[in-house]
Amino acid sequence: IKPGDVTTNTKTNLKLVFRGAKVGMIKMHPKLSATEYTRVFISLEDGQSKTALVSTSDTNNGLDFWIDPTNWFGFFSVQLFRGDDVMAEGKLRLLDCIQGSEQEKTSSIVTMPSSDLEIEHSFFEAGFAEISNIRAFDFEGDAAELTDPRIMIRSKGKCHININMTGEAECKGADPKWSDKLALPVVDEYIISVDFCEYDEVTGVSDCIGTGAINILPLYKDGKIDARVDLKQQTALGETIAI
Repeated sequence: IKPGDVTTNTKTNLKLVFRGAKVGMIKMHPKLSATEYTRVFISLEDGQSKTALVSTSDTNNGLDFWIDPTNWFGFFSVQLFRGDDVMAEGKLRLLDCIQGSEQEKTSSIVTMPSSDLEIEHSFFEAGFAEISNIRAFDFEGDAAELTDPRIMIRSKGKCHININMTGEAECKGADPKWSDKLALPVVDEYIISVDFCEYDEVTGVSDCIGTGAINILPLYKDGKIDARVDLKQQTALGETIAI
């Protein structure tokens, strides 16, 4: 059946299956033979790309790709190389890689003109670290005089970077406070970076005043933690000082 087809004398039964798309990481294992190709190159339309050399453990360790609403309905492009020459290439639909349950290994066949390639894959769903009750204490000097202080939270894994920023502070000065709840998807990281910055609404640029980090390994174990971050900044001379 193609778009535009019209029929008046045919009936068909269609089976519709709903598959919920999720945020997380796909780990891919191309099944390659060292005698055929030297490397495999896999890319997504959003710019993510990975190369695995057949002569190394790259294909055993897996190639990681970040999956979210921006690329759920995309395709992987797969190219097989011998030296610098592309010997075969094909496409793999992303949604076909998340058919099994979480972390279950499934496989797909990429059909190519000269040969077919089996790719084993597993999906790791992201959890969300929710950050709330954000407060700062005892700022002095320039840090206490900012007109629009914000907190920027970053989570960085093997294949993704997520950034969220608070809105305008409820109170400012030496002890600013924010009512925002920030939710960051996390898969394989154990550190969340925290930036204290001055936000310029006209330019949309944030000027970083100080940085710090939160170890979230206890969060995975206990489900909830209270964290204190010591913010530091680097001077023009390269010194790191507390703010």
